[in-house]
Amino acid sequence: MPPKRYDDLSLLTLWPVAPDIDLAQYIYQFLTSEVGTQTEKEVYFTDSINSFPIHQLQELVNESNQSIYENIKINTALDLHELSSIIKKNTESLILKKIQNKKTNDLKPFQILSVINGLDVMFRSTLVSFTNEQAHLMLRDVMLRLRQVCNEYDCSPLTFKIILLFNRSDVMELLPKQRHSAAHQQKKMKYNNAMEGNSVGEFVGKYYCDEVAQ
Repeated sequence: MPPKRYDDLSLLTLWPVAPDIDLAQYIYQFLTSEVGTQTEKEVYFTDSINSFPIHQLQELVNESNQSIYENIKINTALDLHELSSIIKKNTESLILKKIQNKKTNDLKPFQILSVINGLDVMFRSTLVSFTNEQAHLMLRDVMLRLRQVCNEYDCSPLTFKIILLFNRSDVMELLPKQRHSAAHQQKKMKYNNAMEGNSVGEFVGKYYCDEVAQ
């Protein structure tokens, strides 16, 4: 699991996906920590498979903090093109927040946690309409955009950090002392040409992420 404190979280972290309750608890803890301070928080959740753990989160939220739902923005991206559009929209929102902060001289900390799930599914959907090479270039472009926005907003008062969720079976090469199953090897072979021998998760983890949460 990634570090619980937002300040300890790397700019771009890969998290081998845990049970929904773990993700719900992580989001809840992020949004409810530092209550009573001036820190504002938002969660951007983007996925391709409607995987937001709403029921698990509802079990954690009580009547006194129902307002946290207002700080969660959920988007669906079926392929890399749609994900790129969402990243562009989020970036424009960050620029506006930055401009507003300068105009009002508002130095209150504003922390944004972006969670992206199903990047491998988006890549496969992109392969339906594009060649391996084109899909690979689109994936690189998406990851460079994410890397850029993290680097741009890496210090207070406005900070932006990203967690990428993948199945453990998709990132076995990044985990210590893991035995690779036959299914994992077949999956690697399937996308060998596009991912230089790696699964999507392994490619992203090796070349773009700061940390792989264990």
